[in-house]
Amino acid sequence: MIVRIIVILLVVGFWTLLRDHFGVAPEVVRAAQLAILMIVAIGWPIGFIVGRFLSHDADVDAKSFKIVAGVNLVAWAIPVVGIAVSTMTLQFYKRSDASKLLFWSLGAIGGWGAILYAGISGAHAMQAIQAQETRARYLEASGVIDSGERSTARCPYAAREAWSLEDIEKYCRPKA
Repeated sequence: MIVRIIVILLVVGFWTLLRDHFGVAPEVVRAAQLAILMIVAIGWPIGFIVGRFLSHDADVDAKSFKIVAGVNLVAWAIPVVGIAVSTMTLQFYKRSDASKLLFWSLGAIGGWGAILYAGISGAHAMQAIQAQETRARYLEASGVIDSGERSTARCPYAAREAWSLEDIEKYCRPKA
């Protein structure tokens, strides 16, 4: 129980540090927290049930279980899968006699990696949405309405519509 309280305090401290010290917007922090909540709500029950089922009457110290646990090293790249495999591995840890440290270590690596990756991905998604909204407000305030259309016929309006350099190169520069 004490360990759980310490982990919760560390997590709260981390989010407070992000928000206050580094100036991360509260919406971005909430998006990261929501992403983490979603992967845990989906992945944890799947991993718990499957891990319990697989390890129920089996020798979890067998090579096949170690291979499943080893998948944690790459599964974090898909956060829901990372949490599920990490939870499965922790179920193996509970039933293991010889490889407790291996299962616990791999479960921790995959679980924390998935949580961090989900949080970072959620934060980046929210920042991208905010950047689009800021650009739209800027264009609207400056009297520019971006038609969204990109063609050679609209090249004279490229500056007013704030086209990207890539679009200008593609549509307005003559090809040699």
